[in-house]
Amino acid sequence: MNDFLLTLIYRVATYKIIVFMASLLLTLVLVVLIRKKSLKPLGALPAVMAFFNIFFGSALSSKLIYRHGEKGMGKVVAVEQTNSRYNDQWIYAYSVLLRTADGNTVETSFRSDDFMMYPAPDEGYNYPAQGVEFEVRYVRSHPGAFVIVTDGESDYSRQQRCAKAILEVSTARSKYEFARENAEYKQRYAQSIQHYLDQACATDTHTVTYYRAEINKLK
Repeated sequence: MNDFLLTLIYRVATYKIIVFMASLLLTLVLVVLIRKKSLKPLGALPAVMAFFNIFFGSALSSKLIYRHGEKGMGKVVAVEQTNSRYNDQWIYAYSVLLRTADGNTVETSFRSDDFMMYPAPDEGYNYPAQGVEFEVRYVRSHPGAFVIVTDGESDYSRQQRCAKAILEVSTARSKYEFARENAEYKQRYAQSIQHYLDQACATDTHTVTYYRAEINKLK
């Protein structure tokens, strides 16, 4: 996909509120200028697209950059709380160093309300802490347009996978303990434990031994 188009989609997804306000203004102008009554509904198209962008823009942008972007590495060098909130949560600004595929280092940033992670984590957006390195996909000609990779081989990606895996174990265990006679719950609990162990998330012998014993008991 064209770099310019990828960057444009990224910027539109990042500046959602500004795009939405500009689209509302454009919609009002179009409604006034369009003379034919049958064509007036077309004037609302910019506002409809901007509304769609608020809810789905980040997901679309992240998916496209993940698929068509270049591979690189990033590192959070500073985290600062902003004066803004999103869903009653403080928004944080992350300063990042990004190393491109050709070895160049680029200074860039993102905010916690950008939601530029792919694949999107099921358990919530847990961004890298200061000092943590992570994999990225970025637009070749505009490295500042990037997405954080959550299914890669970095320590950060592994932490994300393990967090999801242990959540699945916890959920499956709760269901099984409530209805031990349920064969499906029993099987899912055993499968979730095996998946957790396969991901090499258990880092100590005691934990591995405990979960293998759990699997044996469920047989």
